[in-house]
Amino acid sequence: PVKHVMPYLFRRAEENTSVAGQTSRELRLIRKEFKRRKSVGLR
Repeated sequence: PVKHVMPYLFRRAEENTSVAGQTSRELRLIRKEFKRRKSVGLR
């Protein structure tokens, strides 16, 4: 059973790594946009 489960676990680990990378990118973009909107609102 282990040899059948390992490919699945490796695939899930790769998917999770990909999602984590996208999340940090999204957070960076959200922060950038928030700062931009905040500075526009202060003018």
